[in-house]
Amino acid sequence: MKIDEIYRNLTLVQNAPGSQNVLQPRAEASQSQNVGKSTDQDAKVEISDTSVTLSNIKEAVNKDDPERVAKVQALKEAIVQGKYEVNSESIADKILKDSLPSLVED
Repeated sequence: MKIDEIYRNLTLVQNAPGSQNVLQPRAEASQSQNVGKSTDQDAKVEISDTSVTLSNIKEAVNKDDPERVAKVQALKEAIVQGKYEVNSESIADKILKDSLPSLVED
């Protein structure tokens, strides 16, 4: 069988009635492209109460606490000026209390 015959047979199969590969006429093709589009002007979107609550929580969490902002700014200034000192004994005690509570007594 020659290659030309293969292509001719393939074209016959693709264009056969009932084949899924049959090309649609232009009118049908343009109608099928508009299937998912809605022309209804009265479409409404409703947001659930849970979504509104979560949105409010997100806004509250993203707000900066003025006291915390002031503390962070003071620490930044102390670090830049070289005045920030770390109390390593206090840090070590807290680490031990958090990780080994049964070994450390208050």
